[in-house]
Amino acid sequence: MQHSKSHIVFLPGLLCDANLWKLMIDLSEQFPSTFIDFRGCQNLEEMLDKIKETPVARFHLVGFSMGGYIAQVFSSKFPQRVMSLSLIASTVGALSDESHRSRMQMIKLLQHSKYKGMSAKDVSKYVHESSLGKKEVVNTIIEMSQSYTSQMYVNQLLATIDRKDLASEIESLNIPILIVGGLEDRIVPQHTLTRFHEKLTNSRLEFIGDCGHYIPLERPAELVKTLESFLHSS
Repeated sequence: MQHSKSHIVFLPGLLCDANLWKLMIDLSEQFPSTFIDFRGCQNLEEMLDKIKETPVARFHLVGFSMGGYIAQVFSSKFPQRVMSLSLIASTVGALSDESHRSRMQMIKLLQHSKYKGMSAKDVSKYVHESSLGKKEVVNTIIEMSQSYTSQMYVNQLLATIDRKDLASEIESLNIPILIVGGLEDRIVPQHTLTRFHEKLTNSRLEFIGDCGHYIPLERPAELVKTLESFLHSS
């Protein structure tokens, strides 16, 4: 297994793939990078195994949304592999009762129907209004979701539905932690990220303006700048 002080492992969110990070080429050109694809994983353990296959001893872990939760789980289970943890637009702690019910309803629906991907109307619920006219944002989100089958979608929902509050485990790792949110993210409210940040003594919290949930696509330049600063100091 190789050793690297600068390798980054990127973890995508629900209904995403490596195209989520395609506008952040400036960062991947600076650091050797691995882009994980969870579409073939049937459960959380297989997701963790995917990350374990990264051919370097230690790496910086960057997770978006669902990928941020998986990054927390991996870091708590395999702390010797993780140099730093960056959580991008990622919910923290257990899902709310409402979110849990909503996901269970979606699972039941998907078990009896063919998933066809997100529509432009669906995308509008997740991104800032300034992003709606950007084809590289809207089309990428739609195309990523269309690459999923119903079973892939169900697998990811089930793998991450019973979430735990891992703040104490993450705090005990004693590694640098970056938390990034979109100021207008309707999925991950500012107060939840602020509360999580306050539980961690070694964390840095950044918010990006005019931005919804899909930060890597909506505001790639700002996110690259934030990650660069964090990674070079980690």
